[in-house]
Amino acid sequence: MLQKKIINKNGASLIEIVATITIVSIALIMIYNILSYNIRQNGINHERIMNANIANGTLSYIINKDFSIIENHLKSNTDHYAIIDENSCNALFSDDLETCMAVLSPVINSKEYHSDNLYIYLLPFNDPIAINELKSTPPPNAPQVLIDYLDNLDTSQFTEANVNHNAIRVIVITESSINSKYDFLLKGVTTK
Repeated sequence: MLQKKIINKNGASLIEIVATITIVSIALIMIYNILSYNIRQNGINHERIMNANIANGTLSYIINKDFSIIENHLKSNTDHYAIIDENSCNALFSDDLETCMAVLSPVINSKEYHSDNLYIYLLPFNDPIAINELKSTPPPNAPQVLIDYLDNLDTSQFTEANVNHNAIRVIVITESSINSKYDFLLKGVTTK
């Protein structure tokens, strides 16, 4: 009688146990992949938002400075562009040195921004000669996003007659620490 009870009990066979472990493992791997993708995307989005905020603050700072200072800095360069970085604070904005350094070399979430990952370019506004010269000979060490921007800039509508000498194009670029395809470019114009 005891033997009959043992035989009648249904248990899981080895094949059923292996199949269950396999199915659970596949489900766990899928959940892990989804979670790791979401964590990675969250990090990318966080950096993009941070870079956008840095670029926006920097652009606002430059646009709100005295136009004649920006214009003189652009004209003093023999190239068709000028760069502003934290090293320019003393020469250009000595009256506001502390704010300039805070804007052009901030530290946010333990990430330092400076002239190696925060770029500010000044370009003549709608000047076909300057833009075409920059297209053919971009600034040294220019981020790829700037080169792409210049290449996509349609200069066919620019003529010597419509060059606006009372406006300067300001390009602010923040480089991504994750991948250069996430570099952020913000463009604006400062005027007299």
